[in-house]
Formats: sequence, C-alpha cells, structure tokens
Amino acid sequence: MISLGRFRWLVVACAALGVVSFGLADSSPGLMLAALVVLGASAWITRPPNGLLVPQWIVNVVVVALGLSAVWTSLRGGPSVSGFARFLVWLTVLKVYDLRRPRDEGQVLVLSAFLGIAAMLTDIRLWVSLVVLAQASMLAWTAMRLHFAVGAKRIADAAALGVRRVGVLAPDAAPVRRSLRRTGAAMLVAMLGISVVVFVLVPRSGLGNRIGSFGAASLGRQTGFADEVVLGVGGLLSQSTLPVLDLRVAEVDLDGNEGSPIGGPGHIFHLRGAVLDHYKDGWWTASSGVPRGGNEVQPGGRMPVSVLPPLQDRVKADVTLRNARPGVTRLFSLWRPYWVSFTDKVRFDMHQWTSELFAETPGGRTRYSVECYLLDDLPDATFLRRYETADFPSERVRGLASEWLRAEGIEPDPNSRDVRDDGYAARVIESELRDRYTYTLDIPATPAGADPIEWFLFESKRGQCEYFASAMVAMCRSVGIDARVVTGYVAVEFNEASGHYIVRENDAHAWVEACIGCGPNATSQVWRTFDPTPPSVLYPSGDGRGVFARLSGLFEAAEYAWVRGVVGFDSSSQWALAGSRTPEWQLHARGDGGSSSPFGALLARVAFVGVAALVLGAVAWGGRAWITRRIERRRRLRALSTSDQQHDLRPTDVAFYADLLDRLRESGLAKPEWRAPLHHAGALRDEHPGVSETTDRVARAYYALRFGGLAISEQDRADLARAVAQVRA
Repeated sequence: MISLGRFRWLVVACAALGVVSFGLADSSPGLMLAALVVLGASAWITRPPNGLLVPQWIVNVVVVALGLSAVWTSLRGGPSVSGFARFLVWLTVLKVYDLRRPRDEGQVLVLSAFLGIAAMLTDIRLWVSLVVLAQASMLAWTAMRLHFAVGAKRIADAAALGVRRVGVLAPDAAPVRRSLRRTGAAMLVAMLGISVVVFVLVPRSGLGNRIGSFGAASLGRQTGFADEVVLGVGGLLSQSTLPVLDLRVAEVDLDGNEGSPIGGPGHIFHLRGAVLDHYKDGWWTASSGVPRGGNEVQPGGRMPVSVLPPLQDRVKADVTLRNARPGVTRLFSLWRPYWVSFTDKVRFDMHQWTSELFAETPGGRTRYSVECYLLDDLPDATFLRRYETADFPSERVRGLASEWLRAEGIEPDPNSRDVRDDGYAARVIESELRDRYTYTLDIPATPAGADPIEWFLFESKRGQCEYFASAMVAMCRSVGIDARVVTGYVAVEFNEASGHYIVRENDAHAWVEACIGCGPNATSQVWRTFDPTPPSVLYPSGDGRGVFARLSGLFEAAEYAWVRGVVGFDSSSQWALAGSRTPEWQLHARGDGGSSSPFGALLARVAFVGVAALVLGAVAWGGRAWITRRIERRRRLRALSTSDQQHDLRPTDVAFYADLLDRLRESGLAKPEWRAPLHHAGALRDEHPGVSETTDRVARAYYALRFGGLAISEQDRADLARAVAQVRA
C-alpha cells in the first residue's frame, strides 16, 4: 500500500496546525483539544504497513452527516466562517483516517490551508497570525516533500522488478536534498516578495469594506463600556482583560503638526464615550440619544467638533478600536475634542451640546484621531455666570453636600455663592467621596423602595465607580452646580516599549463632568472633569518590573505594531510610505468604501482585468483539459484495439482494460509502458494481492479478446467493470 509513511507525520502535523490556528482564532479550546486528540490517535491507528483505515462507506456516511449538520447550523444561525470552518475541522480529521493514495494526503493539505484562511478571517491578532505563518511554511514544505516521496516510491517499485533507471538519483541522495532545500528557500522568498507587493498595493480598509464582515476580523470580543448606568443591582462584577483599544497621545501645534508624545506610567487619560444627564429611579440615561445621518468623511479628512477658537494647549489622541460594532458606534476621545479625522471613509456625527462623537463603520478595526484641548486653568474672565442652576430632589443629599462645603468655608447656597467658587465646591465633594467611601466590586443590592444613591451615601458606603460618579453628580446638583455622569474608559496601562496605552475591558469607568461657569452664550459653558473614585483602584496591580511583566509588555508592543502597521495599513499609510501626506484632491475624490489610495484607480482596473482573465482562463483550461482527455482516451482505445490478427474490434470493446489502467494510475499503481499487463499483475501480488488478482483477470480477458479472437459476453463485461471499480491501493 502506498501510504508514504515517512511523510505521513508531516501531513498530520499540517492538519494539527490548521486545527490549532482556527481553534485559537475562534476561542474554541474544546473543539481544538478534541480534534487534536483524534488526530494524535491517527498516527498509531493508521501507521503503515499494518495500520487500519476507515472503510470507504463509513467515510462517505460521515461526510454526508457533517455536511447536513453544517447546512442545518447555517439555516438556523445564518452562514458564517466559524460554522463552515468547524465542518472543515472534522472533515480534515476524518480524511487523516482515509489516507489511501497520495491524492488523499494532498486533500488533507488543502483542507488545512482552508482552516488557516478561516483563522485569519475570524481573528487577526498577532499570535494567531504567527501560528498561521508557521502553518503556511509547513504546508509548502510538506507539499514539496510529498512529490519527492511519490517519486521515491515509483523508483523503488521499478528497482524491485530489476529495472534500473539510468541518470535518476535517489530522493535521499545529497544532491537531491540540497536541491530540495534550495527550491524550498527560493519558493519562500518568492512568496514573501509577492506578499509584500500585495500588502503595499492593497490597503486593508478597502479590502475590508469589499468583503464585508469577513474583512472586519476582530482583535477583541466585546467592550465593557455601557451607554447607560443602572444602580441598585447587587452582585460581584466580573472582570475581563481583553484589549479593547489602543491609545497614543502627543502634543500638536496650531498647524496640526505632531510634537512630543505625552503619557507614561502614572499618567491617566479619561476617554469619554457617553454623557448621561437624566436620572430616574436609579437609572442614568442620555437625554440626547444616538444621532442618525451625519456627514461623510473621506480618509484623512478632518471634521471640526468645537466652536472654541484655536488654542496652543492641544493634544492629539490616536485611537484604534480593535473590534468596533458594525453600524453607528460611539467614539472615545479626551475632553475637549476640537478636530476628528479618520483613516477610513465613514459617516460622522456628534451632539453639539455634549460633544459625544459617533461614526457609522462596517465594524472591526477602526482607527481615528482626535485633537483635543486640555482645559484646566482658564482665565477668570471666563467665569461670568451660571448657565442654569441645577437641583437634585433629595434633602438628605443636599444636607450632606452643604455640610461638607461649610466645613471648607464654601457657601452651599448657589444664590449666595460666587460662580468662581463652583469649581472649588466640586473639588471638595470629589475629595470627600474619595476619602470617606470604599471601592468594591462586590456590590450590595439596594433594598426595595430605597434610592440607590442615598443608600450608597448613608448606608452601604461602598460601591464601584458608577456609585461614586452618581453620588458626586447628585451632590453637585443639590448645591446648584450642573453635573453629569460620563462613561467610557480610563487609560492607565502604558507600554513603554511602544509608547502607547493598552485599554482593556476592565478599564471601563464612570466619572463626572461639572459645569463650573459660562460665558456670554450657551456654547461657552465650561465643563471640567472630576473623578471621585479613589485613584488607587485605577492603576494596574502587580510589579511591572518582573520578567513576566517585561515579556508581556514586549509582546503587547509587538501586537500594537502589528495592529497599526499591518492590520491597519490603509491608504494613509500608503501615502506615508511614499513620503508624503494624503493629497487634498484625494480627500475629496469620490471613494468606494474608503479604498482611495495612490494606487487605487490603477489597482481597480488591473484587478478587474486580472479577475476576468483568470475566470476566462480557468474556463478555457477546463474545456481544453476535458477535450484533451476525450481525445487521449479515444486514441488509447484505438491503440489497444489494434491487433496483427484479423479480428474486427471496436475501440469500445476494450474500454474495460482502459478503465483498469486509469484506476491503477489513480491508485498510485500505474503500469509502466514497458511492462506487460500480466507481469504488472505479478509485481503487485505481494503488496496488493486483491489488485493483483483483478489485474490478472482483466489482462487475460483483454488478451483473449485482442489476440485470441474470443468474444466476451455482456455479463462478463459487466463483471469485469465491477471488478475494475473496486481497484484501490
């Protein structure tokens, strides 16, 4: 049996790498481990020369069952990469138990390649990509070794019959091994070169928009951010360390030129997402809602989001959302945003009064930049008046806030207090909440009928960030200071190797924005950020100087570079690679899903012509191959039916013998042209007795028909056809 046992472990290893790559990308450890166990068992169960193979009828039944299961899953939940890839996983495992011919091993390699593709369509994180890269390299090497193994088997078969092929080197000869290594290295270099060219010419954004959700492969699963706050529910909050976004902050001048980076260990940035200003029965919501419509922004284009005049004290925040939801999604930014720009074409909108930012995207990785003011110390002339006097309907809350303010010499009555003291009053409330209350993730449930904010302030005195922020807003409003709850993320984990912040799900946070003054009109309200949550709970725990922490930091830096430089390579990156900014005409050009690039128009034409030529070429090649096979079969039948004897034979009379030759070739047992049929049957007797018996029977019938002039009945011809159909290695 031609099992090519020396190389079977390479084929199984390729299948295992395909299973691992998809299992990691799909976050399916159970599927991955189960498939690997079954694959590992195949190395011993099917081990040649006495290994066991699954009967063909069982293979067919299982394949049909797997196909029906995949169709049923698709009908119930819709077609998906994950569902199809799970079908491929078990089909690959099954084929490993059915390696009868070299063609079967080639099919396993193809299936494992498809699993690698499914992994990249599911998840494009760095470590998944590294596994797929290792798998692709092993696939290429195994495919080459497989061709050499087939040649080695044919040479061994000829040598067993005493045939010596002059000028043919054994596959394990030193020159052959050197040639194989050189060919493999050249192929890998060529693949790398082609990959680099395609990488530079095809921006990721354009590809993603063209293939929809498949192009929006995620780098994270979901965020811990919520655009509403519900208080009063008890229980232990779970935490997740999945990365959500990456943040890089740098100074920027009045002309928009980027300066020195800002940030580092101990430096915190608040990334605001939702502004919640309406409270009822323990529930904070946004009175503004989610806008619809908006303006279309071309890649690299800038949109103003503030009416304030340009100031020198500005920073630029580069944000990469690793897995934005498709459709309208909230954008996270520092306070106060001034300009926003995108690397892809999106529809952008915002709330004028709260400066909440929104974008309609296809989902997946989303990159944008926000220029922001850092407004901490404003001139006294800004604080002219209060825009409105806020209130909170709780005498207990008002009494507690008034007590704290009087202790610091601040008038609690807004009608008697100078507007310039509102900021100091808010700072006192922030400080008292930090000092007097305890942060915990094990939240006690609020008793029925009690207000959660009052329960936190006067009874439990412990809670998480949402309780601290809610209490501060309630207390500020009770003494006439307008305030609102803001939810988003707090960036605290700084990676010194890459110079950026990694924001995770458990960095979701809630804080406060309080209005500490207003200019001549409503648009000149001054909102300042306050965070009453104890600062100690915001910083990551553990010693960042240990070996594991350093290695983890280096890997995070590598993944950040991977996300920005490879996954996020777009039209703007193309222009940067060319040494220039995106030209103005390109920003206003008509786009097609954000794919505008310096090579865009030419690439689109080349791609269209190339695809059309490829399709037509494939059709022409397939038609040519079919016609060639038909002509070749007729030629061979005429040759097989020709005899020196005076027998009137038609080519179709010897079709059964031609079918036998085809079956032997497909099974890897092809008869050499120089060998007589009966001698070939004898050569197969030791290793393939069943095939040898059928070959001997068909050869004798062929001899009798062609050279003996004996007729073969239709029944005998049908029996021979059935016997030929059973020929397998």
